[in-house]
Amino acid sequence: MRDQYEVLLQNIEGEGLLYNYGNYYSDASKLPILLKEDTLKIGYKDENRAGIAGFSDLVDFSIAKGGRILVFSHELSLAYDSLMSDSSKTYVEKGAYISAIGKSGDTFKITNYERFKDITGHWAKDSINQLASANILMETENDLYQPDKNMMGLDFLIFLQRATGITLDDLTASGE
Repeated sequence: MRDQYEVLLQNIEGEGLLYNYGNYYSDASKLPILLKEDTLKIGYKDENRAGIAGFSDLVDFSIAKGGRILVFSHELSLAYDSLMSDSSKTYVEKGAYISAIGKSGDTFKITNYERFKDITGHWAKDSINQLASANILMETENDLYQPDKNMMGLDFLIFLQRATGITLDDLTASGE
């Protein structure tokens, strides 16, 4: 897909450098800190925008038509690509690099997303959101997770199966 932008973030001599089609784009250490509810707007010269997440949470990106959002972990690996995902929602860790790619005037809004209504303020909220964004945890009913409810044995096995990707067919084939 050569009509899409190629973006690379790499660590060179201790500095995180952002490249676009091999051309230097930005010193990642000097990027602005982004907060939930921030907006990235593409400049009048088609200047793509990037920033560093100042939060850890499940977010929803409003992505301009034909635009693209990339999220790199603070270890510089690609964590999310809107072009490759069927969802605009993902978990973003504090210190992650967020890059918006689009045309002049395009805006990309970062919105807090609460998948489960009952985990706000819960001690395990970040872990629950990470597992939910990977589709390992599912809501019980009415967008609730019920984090303090005891987990039954079958629920735990389903949780492990989703986390590892192992199916009963895999276990049968291996003789375990």
